[in-house]
Amino acid sequence: MQKLLKFGREELEQAGALGFNVDRVLRRAKVSTSSLYHHFGNRDGFIAAVEFERSYGEIVREIDMLRTYVLSTDDPDALTKATEFALTLAGEPRGKERRLHRFETLAAAGRNPALRRMLAEAQREGTAKYMEILRLAMEKRGETPRYPIEGIAYLVQSILLGRMLVDLMDDDELGKAWETTALGAIRAIHSPS
Repeated sequence: MQKLLKFGREELEQAGALGFNVDRVLRRAKVSTSSLYHHFGNRDGFIAAVEFERSYGEIVREIDMLRTYVLSTDDPDALTKATEFALTLAGEPRGKERRLHRFETLAAAGRNPALRRMLAEAQREGTAKYMEILRLAMEKRGETPRYPIEGIAYLVQSILLGRMLVDLMDDDELGKAWETTALGAIRAIHSPS
């Protein structure tokens, strides 16, 4: 699976999604077609996994930057401000594109147990990192959370993922209204009891 993903990433970087050639990946990886189908279900499931892995790398880098920011500042509201900034960026075209890729990957995982396991593991790792950042931010503020940290982490992520529903409407005003409401909800979740 890792070998296929490695050569799939290279193919995606060189040929893009439209020129992506699965046969070329299989030849370079020296892996059989049946192995690709076993692990990823079909061509689309494989491409979705490759794209997810690439975007997950971006997410991990962003989480690491968030952690560094929270640790490096004396601002007690650093996490909330950083989350607000991320929500604002998510409204940009690149944020919408990333959500679309994530949506496609999640849809492919619904029919592909191997991809679902891969996504679940990535979700566990990313959530653990975000939970650590939440704990650090709360410690800096000398607060204890009023809700379970794990629940906060998953709720914030589900709010961010839910933006895909707004994306479907292709309505800038609705996007701004969602952003305002999401920011209010996240501030309330992050605030002390």
